[in-house]
Amino acid sequence: MENLAQASVEQDCVHLIKRIYDQYCSFICLEDDLFVLADCYSASHPSSFYSIQNPSSSEESVKDLVNRIVEALHSVFATLGVLPIIRCPSDNIAELAAMRLDSKLRDSLRDSNSILFSNTESIVSGESVENMQIAVQRPLLIILDRAQDISAALHHSWSYQSLVHDVFDSRLNRVALPSSPDQSTNVKAYDLSTAQDKLWREFKDQPFETVPDAVQQEIDFLKNMEKEIGSLKDSFMGESEDSSAQLLGDIYDGNNATSKLTSAIETLPQLMERKRCLDLHTNLASLLAAVIKDRRLDFLNDYEQRLMMGQKPQDFDLGTVLGDPGNGTAEDKLRVLLVAALQLSASESNQGTSGSSSNEIFALTESELDRLGNALQSKCPELDMSPLEYVRRTRKLMRMVNLPVTEKKATSANGTVFNKLVSHGSAMLEGMKSFVSQKSYMKLTRIVQQLMENKTNNQFDNYRYFDPKLVRHAHGEVPRSKQRFNDCIVFVVGGGSYTEYHDMISLQKDLNAQLVEMLSLQQSLEAHSSPASTDSKVNGICSSFLHRTPGARKIIYGSNEMLTSSEFLKQLQMLGRT
Repeated sequence: MENLAQASVEQDCVHLIKRIYDQYCSFICLEDDLFVLADCYSASHPSSFYSIQNPSSSEESVKDLVNRIVEALHSVFATLGVLPIIRCPSDNIAELAAMRLDSKLRDSLRDSNSILFSNTESIVSGESVENMQIAVQRPLLIILDRAQDISAALHHSWSYQSLVHDVFDSRLNRVALPSSPDQSTNVKAYDLSTAQDKLWREFKDQPFETVPDAVQQEIDFLKNMEKEIGSLKDSFMGESEDSSAQLLGDIYDGNNATSKLTSAIETLPQLMERKRCLDLHTNLASLLAAVIKDRRLDFLNDYEQRLMMGQKPQDFDLGTVLGDPGNGTAEDKLRVLLVAALQLSASESNQGTSGSSSNEIFALTESELDRLGNALQSKCPELDMSPLEYVRRTRKLMRMVNLPVTEKKATSANGTVFNKLVSHGSAMLEGMKSFVSQKSYMKLTRIVQQLMENKTNNQFDNYRYFDPKLVRHAHGEVPRSKQRFNDCIVFVVGGGSYTEYHDMISLQKDLNAQLVEMLSLQQSLEAHSSPASTDSKVNGICSSFLHRTPGARKIIYGSNEMLTSSEFLKQLQMLGRT
């Protein structure tokens, strides 16, 4: 609304505007690629994960929650002006939301009075959809359930934005900071804007250790600019009459002095804004560093990451970590224990963490979990251990479902081809290393990655598929698109996590970096082409990849609300008492 008002004044067309309607405003866009429900911070908004998982929740309250989600997602796609293809797991709240959204989008298409999705075709028969060429690729909407990965909401974060959110409880891109770590009364609020704040825009999703260097570089830049402006001022304020006469001559002739003066005047507002942002991040980074040192958040983050990757940490036993008084608060230790308890291997042995295999996958047995829980309770008697009861029930359900997530390894044929490429000895192929390297993403990010690739026979083929644009068959299904998806909107029902959001953005950046790398590799190969058979194989692989990668990827993340770990822990406490 502010941008519309400003543009109307600039174009002198305010008199042409008679009335303004607020429509499809059921979501709040926190970033260009992040949104939440519009009423997520209102007093009437329910604790979404608790409401979904609580067995005593009324049917009306669950329906109301689903309707809020559907209305928000409908508003998102009405704003974008595109119809998504929807995927979701079966038999949970995500499927219910997907079914209702599919129905609502179909109703919008059938409404002759609606201008929504006017750039899309009407609902068509799906009989020839497999042969249909779509000029503009439609986005993929993936609706997931927070219960699919509880660890992400409890994990000690390490990216700049997630730390700010988790430690200082930022709301709607606004954070309240004390003047010093020891003062809690003298608090000042700051806006965190990617539009105006260069440091925040470039480093919000980066590891915190990169922030101090970025702040120092900004300090050096502003100091250099201050020196340049100071020297320019001295040249104008010179006492020599000859110097003043020469300077006036330069200004009259339009020489270097006047151009520097004009440039300094024009850049002064931008420099003042950068100085304001620098002061904010200097204070923010200092306060975060003090909290990190006091609670050892860097160690806890690294330890949890190993657990979440299925590794058994060799340096520190879990009991030692929980028993060390320097490792965070009692709540921090409970979060570590819960993250550890949620890691179940596909073939959980009776040995648990006491096994002797060097390749052992970390998994706590029930007896070990009881022992560690009792030890933590004895050291921290004031700690509410109710979340552990809920996690115990979750572990039982995970064992009953018994659907292990296993990464598919590359075939021997691919390995043979790659070995031949490496043996070719071309320095151009060094870039392939990052392309074939397997990076460890969080659970929901791995699901998103596979669904975006849309390959057949993947482990998520059983996910429901909805296409509001196609007529359903008699059995209720529609033909599936075989295209790979470049644009994806991910919505997590039950609360989002900045750590998970940044992991999705990391996937997006990695996929786009692979595209750039392969384009560069193809250009290099074309420049150094030879009749050798190996070169033709390389060109064939690159051509195949480029054919499957027509454009860059874009991932948008959304949820009912963006929860801090403490807020999510409170919902687990309520669930543990039920």
